[in-house]
Amino acid sequence: MTAPQDKLAESLAVLKKLQDQGIVAIQTKNMTRTHRERLVKSGFIKEVMKGWYIPARPGTRPERVRPGMPHSGAFAVIILNPDLVINGVFPPNTP
Repeated sequence: MTAPQDKLAESLAVLKKLQDQGIVAIQTKNMTRTHRERLVKSGFIKEVMKGWYIPARPGTRPERVRPGMPHSGAFAVIILNPDLVINGVFPPNTP
């Protein structure tokens, strides 16, 4: 049986791979339910809209995404102009 810390390390590797690909706004289709639930439970990602997650710091208090937050521009782009998003990645110069 795999140790819990090894399972978390595996999920963190999946998150790192997504981040290395430039994916900031993580859609449910970008990772398995097991990894997503493990990362949410441990505080490494948080749901900001139904089906959408962003990286988070474990141990920080939950807060809503609002203008001026680092990832708020990603969601504005995705919601207002989904044609710009290709495979969950939006252009790096997008606000």
